[in-house]
Amino acid sequence: PNNAEGQRGLQRIRRKLQPNTTLVTVQLGTQFESNPRNYLPPRRGEMQGLASVGLYDERGVNGIRWRTNAIAAGLFHQRESQLNYGVAGIETGPVLDFFPGWSVHPAIGGNATYYNNRFYYAEGSASATFESGQDGIYRAIQVRGAYRSFDDFFPSSEGFIVEVRGRLAVPNALSSGVGVIVSPWVIRSDIGGSAAVVNPISTELQPGAYLEWGSRFDFVRSIAEGAVAGLHVSARERDYRNDIVAATGEKRRDRTLIPGASITFPNLFAAQTGLRLEYQYIWNNSNDQTKKFNDHIVGASLIAKFNPALFGRPQEAAAPAAEPQNGTDAAKDEGKADTESAKD
Repeated sequence: PNNAEGQRGLQRIRRKLQPNTTLVTVQLGTQFESNPRNYLPPRRGEMQGLASVGLYDERGVNGIRWRTNAIAAGLFHQRESQLNYGVAGIETGPVLDFFPGWSVHPAIGGNATYYNNRFYYAEGSASATFESGQDGIYRAIQVRGAYRSFDDFFPSSEGFIVEVRGRLAVPNALSSGVGVIVSPWVIRSDIGGSAAVVNPISTELQPGAYLEWGSRFDFVRSIAEGAVAGLHVSARERDYRNDIVAATGEKRRDRTLIPGASITFPNLFAAQTGLRLEYQYIWNNSNDQTKKFNDHIVGASLIAKFNPALFGRPQEAAAPAAEPQNGTDAAKDEGKADTESAKD
């Protein structure tokens, strides 16, 4: 067990014996958001629709494992139709043995988005994800660089984004049946622009020039036959380099706290077809008094997972486990807001 060469040999054998895997995840849902424009008036609640289709595919190609992730997602607003947002993207690359117990997944990708009733931005990216599943504990570190170019209508122009993200998932971390997932990150954004950016929605990858750091903590437990409960909290600080607070002359600094809870029934309607109910509260504090806000989001989603090669045949039931984030979080996280109030 302590022989490094032997471990590498076993790892190569396991890699070759891995079956091809294809998983499609479809999400359709609705949610109520109390303050979709965040710090911009009018502050009024509305219903929203959300939809996403995600693809995870990993297979052997000429003796090399090859992984592809793709998503198409949208968020549709009942009243604030100018905030409707859509994104489509893909990442693909090999999965290579790195050292015993670890693999590396280099990938290239790109995505395009739609916002405010027009094309929003296009992005190309390159990343490397280091992963390990030793002793039943999942560990991952991803380093990603991207170049993003915005449509001329928006005040943001173009620039680079560099991010480092980690993930540690430990089953039975606190007690039997309670899993803990820790997901820290650091982001540096150098997107330029000819005007001050007004972001009516708080997103992870907002336009602008800033340094951001934070983490999310998830606590997951099976509470009954076929039901999974989750609690989460994320906290982040975003320090802008070019946005100046008019009242004080200081550079803008935002701190955001997002607690939430969910309950998921992964096989409620059929094998791997279930229901998720969720709530989250967003509290944003800023040294710019005009950027402070809070928001409540309550939603319900139908989530179906299937292997398209088995479509029309019985799918294997999903074991109660931690559910990923809301499928359209990909859309929200990619930055669905960047418009001047004069153009709003």
